[in-house]
Amino acid sequence: MSVGSKDKKKVTLELLEKILCLFNTHGLHNTSMNDICTYLKISKRTLYQYFSNKDDVVEQVITFKQRSSHSLDNNLVKKIIKEHPILTLLMTRNIILQNFNSKTPDNIFDIKRYHPEVYTKLQEKNNLFYSTFLTETIRRGIEDGLFEKDTDTELQIYLFTNQMSFLDDPEVFTNIKFPMDKVLNVIFENFIKSISTIKGLAEYKKLMAVPLPNFHDIIAKFAKQKMHNLKQ
Repeated sequence: MSVGSKDKKKVTLELLEKILCLFNTHGLHNTSMNDICTYLKISKRTLYQYFSNKDDVVEQVITFKQRSSHSLDNNLVKKIIKEHPILTLLMTRNIILQNFNSKTPDNIFDIKRYHPEVYTKLQEKNNLFYSTFLTETIRRGIEDGLFEKDTDTELQIYLFTNQMSFLDDPEVFTNIKFPMDKVLNVIFENFIKSISTIKGLAEYKKLMAVPLPNFHDIIAKFAKQKMHNLKQ
């Protein structure tokens, strides 16, 4: 791979995409920095211009994968939450399920076992995402009369993030006794029902009776509206 004088950010993304393929093929732990250099056809000196060490490679690759699987404009997500708080929760459940289904068990074990600091940082990032996302969703749901006004947001987020952290544990993930879709359905259903008003429960029941739209289709719809408004 020739890096030449390309923009560093663009090169980094290209490197991450290729390294991700390498990890998926040979396993994270079995892939050394020398293997990465050989695969990319670059020198070790060049590689270290973009990554400080193997931990840095692992963290950036996993973060890249997560962002690629649900690349969302935060402003657009907030707009969707504003108009459809319960629908947003259900579509998020589906995205999380897709991410779980795409995980490679060996790589999950390898991150926790050989890169514990990276594993901890990734968990903290996930928890921060859930916290920010759920805080906004609950707030909007309360305003719309879908969620109870006396909802203990902090407690609900604490319970939810701990359940998700439990599922993220590689030993749990690889030995779970129930289908992952069923587990996530129960987690989200309990979460929604525990904070919903009668109006919210009716909305939830209505949404569960029809196929859910694709999150990315809705993102595209709002993005199109955004571009239309900018042109006016």
